[in-house]
Amino acid sequence: MSSRPAVFFDRDGVINRRIVGGYVRSPEEFELLPGFGDLLQLVRSRNCLAVVITNQQGVGKRLMSLADLTRVHAHLRSLPPAAFDGLYSCTSLASTPDNARKPSPHMLHLAMRRWNVDPAVSWMIGDSATDIEAGRAAGLRTIGVHMHDAGTRPPDHQAANLSEVYDILAARLG
Repeated sequence: MSSRPAVFFDRDGVINRRIVGGYVRSPEEFELLPGFGDLLQLVRSRNCLAVVITNQQGVGKRLMSLADLTRVHAHLRSLPPAAFDGLYSCTSLASTPDNARKPSPHMLHLAMRRWNVDPAVSWMIGDSATDIEAGRAAGLRTIGVHMHDAGTRPPDHQAANLSEVYDILAARLG
């Protein structure tokens, strides 16, 4: 089986509007960001896998249940054109040592093994330093979109919005 390209998306702040200081705890609070549908269609049209990689410590903080998170993710998968190949989430607290939580590349490695992803032609799109660090650690190219925190190393590409992410990927995907 040959290696495949993939685009990995952080959830909050990339796919849907981030609730600053809070968590998307229900489908009613989930608001798809403008331009994400077009971006996902581009990724799919270039025969890339589309995978969500997200930290969701609201469950670990007991601000929401695992059932709440499952309902939010079911809603995400139901939105057109939400054709994701996979969705990986870590619900551990940031204070808990956990090899699955970003910035660890653990969730990325799981997905890459599952679909035989070629990291050299794959991307991580995120809005935080932990997203970028995880992508780099997995050998992916990275795009930071409306970054809400700075890391020690900037992403390979910076974008102010999803339209700019679209342009970056349109020029670089096979």
